[in-house]
Amino acid sequence: MPPSPEAHRRSSPSGPDLHLVLGTGTHVAPASATVARTRPSRLTGIDAARVVATLGVIWVHVVEMQGHPQTTAAWGRFGTSFYIAALALFAVRGSLADPRRTPTDELERGAKRLLLPFLGWCAIYSVFYGRHALEVGQLHLLTEWWGPLAGTARHLWFLPFAWGCAALVNWMTRRTRDFSTRELGSLAVSVGVTSYFVGYGIVFFILPREFLHDTHMHRVDRWVEELPLLLTVACLALWLIRRGPPQRSFRTAAWCAGAFVAIEAIYGRWVIAFQETTHHLDARYLSHLAGLALLATFLALPEGRVTRWMSKLRHVTYFTFLAHLIVLESVGGHLYNMPGFGTLPFAVATTLGVFTVASLLGAVVRRIPGLRLLAGAS
Repeated sequence: MPPSPEAHRRSSPSGPDLHLVLGTGTHVAPASATVARTRPSRLTGIDAARVVATLGVIWVHVVEMQGHPQTTAAWGRFGTSFYIAALALFAVRGSLADPRRTPTDELERGAKRLLLPFLGWCAIYSVFYGRHALEVGQLHLLTEWWGPLAGTARHLWFLPFAWGCAALVNWMTRRTRDFSTRELGSLAVSVGVTSYFVGYGIVFFILPREFLHDTHMHRVDRWVEELPLLLTVACLALWLIRRGPPQRSFRTAAWCAGAFVAIEAIYGRWVIAFQETTHHLDARYLSHLAGLALLATFLALPEGRVTRWMSKLRHVTYFTFLAHLIVLESVGGHLYNMPGFGTLPFAVATTLGVFTVASLLGAVVRRIPGLRLLAGAS
């Protein structure tokens, strides 16, 4: 009996044809070591969603500085989760578009796009915080929370994390890209359940935190919290791509947006209860759900005038994400005596103001050859 078409595809050296772009129908060459590289089409919706995610990241730092409770800060934690989910999605698409790309290639590419900006921003923040430490006479605070995984600011950890995880996703993709749809679906479920159980239920509680703090490796906590999301989304992305591009519709986008709002409401209302129940600071597994809902919303949303306008800001969101703390803390001391300080409208206005100033700075920096790398431009 001749082999079935599915068996033939599984045994074929070239593997099956895959469609990388969700919702655009762009054809991608087979996963073969001999095919030329294919550049994946840009996902305009994801570019637009970066604006919302960046505002979420800024919101967390704004409300913390202005003394709002954890329940208010929780509303913005979806921002980092979105970026990690998007990282997994783009890493899968890039690996499928260029089957010859290896984990070593990813590390080499990421060294320029992620590690060099990481070092550059670490230097900038060290000068920024060092000047303040000199003024208040507390230089010892500079090294208390600095480290190779943390950098010199609390949000810079994302760059080395992204650098290592891009290679990890490439390794996973190379070994699973010829799986059938059913196998990829089972893999997504098993990886999701296992990674969250092991990461959140075992590894998180056995970390030698005193040792990690003494060696300035305290950000391992965040790596453990975020890795299950990355692994799960990578498997889901492979499964969705194999199934074929879904239809974009306002109805689907509305359902996803509704889920995002509902998760945010639950997170903000009961974050402390979730913390006490699971003993996880910030209960970030809820922000993971919100970040995924935001990603799904903009993937399902048909392209329109608003999303096209928002997507144009993709050129400055990278810089804004990395520079916003300098902007915020530079003006923070002048905000305390302003009318409305400590209220939600004031926090909203501050978030939008910091985003605007940092974005304008990013647009300027992109035009300066010696500084373009800091803005994500090469």
